[in-house]
Amino acid sequence: MQQAVVQVNTQLKAGQYEQATRTLAPLVSGRPLTVQQKQAVGTALKQINEAVAAESNLDTKEMYELRAKMFKAVHSGPRF
Repeated sequence: MQQAVVQVNTQLKAGQYEQATRTLAPLVSGRPLTVQQKQAVGTALKQINEAVAAESNLDTKEMYELRAKMFKAVHSGPRF
C-alpha cells in the first residue's frame, strides 16, 4: 500500500490524474482502511476531483466510477 501511495503521489504531481486514479482505486476497494489510509485516499481524491473540475476531458464514465469507489472506501465503515 505504501509503495502504491508513493506511485500515486508521483502521478498526481506529474498531472497524470487518470493513471493515479487507476492505480489507487483497486487498492481501496473491498478492504477496510485505517484512519491514516482513509486520510491519504481522501487527499488524493480531493486533488483528482479538483483536476476533473478544471479539465472537462477528465470527466469520463471510467473516472467517475473509479472516483466513486474511492469515495465509498473513504466514507465506509463504522460511524461511531
